[in-house]
Amino acid sequence: MKYLLFIIMLFFQITNAQKISMYFPAFAGKTYDFILFHGSKTNVLKGTIPSDGKFSIEIPKEFSPYHGMSRWLITNTEEGGGLDMIIPGSDFSVECLAKKPSENDIVYKGNIENKKLDSLFRYQNNIIDKYSLMSKAINIYKKTENNYNLYYNEYNKQLNNYNNFLENISRSNTYINQFLMINNITTGVGRSRLNADETTKVKDVSRYIIEHMDWQILYTSGYWDTVIKDWIDIQINFLNEEIFMENFSITSTKLENPEIYTSYVERITHYLTILGKDDLIQKLTKVLSFQKLINYDGALSLYKNALIGNHAPNLIISEQRSSALVLKSADFAKGGYENTLLLFYQSDCEHCESVLNEILEKYSILERKKLRLLQYQLTQMNKFSKNHLQNLCGRILIVIFKV
Repeated sequence: MKYLLFIIMLFFQITNAQKISMYFPAFAGKTYDFILFHGSKTNVLKGTIPSDGKFSIEIPKEFSPYHGMSRWLITNTEEGGGLDMIIPGSDFSVECLAKKPSENDIVYKGNIENKKLDSLFRYQNNIIDKYSLMSKAINIYKKTENNYNLYYNEYNKQLNNYNNFLENISRSNTYINQFLMINNITTGVGRSRLNADETTKVKDVSRYIIEHMDWQILYTSGYWDTVIKDWIDIQINFLNEEIFMENFSITSTKLENPEIYTSYVERITHYLTILGKDDLIQKLTKVLSFQKLINYDGALSLYKNALIGNHAPNLIISEQRSSALVLKSADFAKGGYENTLLLFYQSDCEHCESVLNEILEKYSILERKKLRLLQYQLTQMNKFSKNHLQNLCGRILIVIFKV
């Protein structure tokens, strides 16, 4: 009987999609986009609100049960409008009868997380606003003036209130608490006491991301790109590259979900590419968990040739669009050769030529180590014909690339 009950419950969960019941009669006839967040990607569901204002949104089965942030946007009106909602991983309903909704006009049933999050934001912002006012006041008033002590006491009170607030948030690792901290990272509020200096703030943010942040929650928060970008900026600009590599390894270990890990590595690589940190990307190839990468899309295409057994891409050398010399990487490995050395340097460079001559003098040593040199001089094509180069391929062919 227990097994039959389990099967019936499992069948019910599989056949019934996660659903959000909506009632917005003031927006009847309006079209909408309903957005779900998955790292850098979004899933957009489109629809039209019927004449009675009642409709349902079903979460696609591949994303269900979805526990994360969503965004509902009205699309065919100049006024726009919409609503950010936490989806709690289960069915719920939301309704609003007002034409211009305020927070109090929106009613949730079966979903308490949105109201709790709104309450946390209000409480936090109230403390920060009072702190900012008192901070300005104690800088304006002299210590000898009557009101100074009043403002100073209130200043310290708000500092203590915020510290207690952070401690309470840290005790419970709920979605709304995590989301609040993630949002604070993106807005500059951070994770530190209110009077902390900038260095402390960035270190605290980095520490929170590494030690306490739930990456699954970040993945569905809508802030995936922003937080990763800010984190990389902190590592590169305020800490150092060695710490970045250590922290990358720590966070990578935590990301057991291949989908999240793939998106994480792709964003890291994307922003390192923008910053011109090719050296760090090269280091990442030595520590990546390639078995957890589910694709090589976007910036991950850089790692395709890092897989053991893959050939390097062909080298195409061309001065004109009509003709090109293609050096196939697969051919480099023939004849017992294990490595190919490509030399890229500027023509008419005396130092480069001296280095080249030194390499040629020691070529017999390199040849015994199964190292082939490739030579090609773009600015002096008359010295070598294409056939001549092909004939030399088994012996010595050195590439000199004009830059």
